Amino acid sequence: MLFILWDLLHTFFLDACLGLPEGEGSPQECARAIVKIEIITTTGKDSQLPPYVILALQRAGLGRRHYQEHACTEALKLLQDGANVEINLPPGTGKTLIGQIIGCIWIREQGKHNKVLCVLPSSNLRQQHHEYCLRWAAEPRLCTPLEITSQWVSSKRIWHQGLAEKADFWFILPELFCNAIQSAHITGELLRRIGLVILDEYDSFSIGVLRAEGENLRFSKDFQRLLGILDRPDYRYLLMSATPARKPRTDGP
Repeated sequence: MLFILWDLLHTFFLDACLGLPEGEGSPQECARAIVKIEIITTTGKDSQLPPYVILALQRAGLGRRHYQEHACTEALKLLQDGANVEINLPPGTGKTLIGQIIGCIWIREQGKHNKVLCVLPSSNLRQQHHEYCLRWAAEPRLCTPLEITSQWVSSKRIWHQGLAEKADFWFILPELFCNAIQSAHITGELLRRIGLVILDEYDSFSIGVLRAEGENLRFSKDFQRLLGILDRPDYRYLLMSATPARKPRTDGP
């Protein structure tokens, strides 16, 4: 199978993300389940990306691998069907490009709620992701990226709000984004236009280690604050990491 549904294993994780009490209600009552994409690295058949994405990659001199196309197309199908998606790949296998392709297609095809929020654990990663997006996706107008920094938040220039309005692919840190909302640099109207939240290297936001079945997954204070703001039923979530949120059970149900 191309993907599997980790019913109970991932329900607890999304409960923690969205601030729901652990074990309260069924998976259907609590939140959409997270679907884990199984990456097929040996497939010989291309999963068709839109021509505008392929052309933009070619212009930037970027190649694409079969498993990257597979991950993008499968994740988009699931997100558009209302599921949240988790993609796990080892370092150096192109998770950044996968996430940005998914984000750019979402922006192009979702209409009104088409802004994408990419949450990153460090300022270095935020800068790298923003520059990478500028490199291949901005010039062909697949998206308008914005790196939300402390300098951006403290800016009082007239065109500042227009910049946030125009941009549709935001790269943020949890604390700075919360501050931008508190200072009204990001308005409620802009928040309502977000459709997809990408949590990149999401395991970096957790504190403590999962040691046993049923142990709570705890998050840093800033990340908990952010997830409280992003607790909206109409958002879709894409989780990207080199480490699964939870190891699958091997001893049966």
